[in-house]
Amino acid sequence: MRLLTLVGLLAGLILTGYLISLHDVDAVWTSLVAVGWGFVLICLLLMLNIVVDAQCFRLIFPPAAMPSYWRVVWGTFVSRAVNTLLPMAAVGGELVKARIVIQGGSPGVLVGAATVVDKTVQAASLSLWGLFGLAVLLASGAEGGIVRGAALAVIGLGLGAAGFVLVQRTGALASFARRVQILFGRRAGARVARFVDIASCSDEALKDTYRRPWRFVAAVLLMTVSRVFTVLEVWLVARLIGLPIDFLDALMLESLTSAIRGAIFVVPVGIGVQESAFVLLGALFGWPAEAMLAISLATRGREIVLAIPGLIGWQIAESRILFRRVKRPRAAEG
Repeated sequence: MRLLTLVGLLAGLILTGYLISLHDVDAVWTSLVAVGWGFVLICLLLMLNIVVDAQCFRLIFPPAAMPSYWRVVWGTFVSRAVNTLLPMAAVGGELVKARIVIQGGSPGVLVGAATVVDKTVQAASLSLWGLFGLAVLLASGAEGGIVRGAALAVIGLGLGAAGFVLVQRTGALASFARRVQILFGRRAGARVARFVDIASCSDEALKDTYRRPWRFVAAVLLMTVSRVFTVLEVWLVARLIGLPIDFLDALMLESLTSAIRGAIFVVPVGIGVQESAFVLLGALFGWPAEAMLAISLATRGREIVLAIPGLIGWQIAESRILFRRVKRPRAAEG
């Protein structure tokens, strides 16, 4: 998976460079400069999206075991930073978020189950969001390969989310662990037994989560609503660079691009995928490719700008934890 992610990153970077080289680079740069003060505002809109998504994660937990809101906000912020700046195929960030929440005192098994369910919530929300964009695209009378590609991405995400829910509810992890134990037979040692115990506990935590289906549905709906902030980013950038698109156009662009990014998840942060989708969707409506590239690069830029302090802050926090662990034995010896 790591090799595939690195290959996807390299291919995405090459594709982005190629797309920019095909068009008027000066026009793209002029459009980006025109964003000006609006860049600060789109950064704030992304932060609003993050603080709402944090609540979606908390909704997955049992009411009596919900982690601290601001710890989850911090975990979500760092998770976005990791997924943006490190080639980890949108998985590494979720693991980091889980670690941060566990450090706040939440049980590891419960957080692990919530993290798995949260990925399902993201996929379900993304497919629902993509349906809105697809409806707008079809209502406009558009047709062709890009429409079929967007439809396949949305349907694929929906089927993936449904399959993921089914696997989680059937105890597949515990079943796999028991088969591993049988395979090892008498050679199965304490580590294999421990793996079986953890798998069984995780499966039970997952099943317990789905015993509260309304909380899962609420998380999906709330996350879908939070995506409106990203639509406002696209709409605002388009207006600032002089492209008069309305809110529904921005919704179509953002939702379908996000769905395509989600379907091609092996490419980190959809580098190249997002730019291509913007250009192709824009071409259906006669919008200049340079303007589409500028919108994509502006929204990607705000991801990077916010990711840098997130990654630095996370490393500082981890360094403090490591320092306390090293200091503790020395204090005991003294």
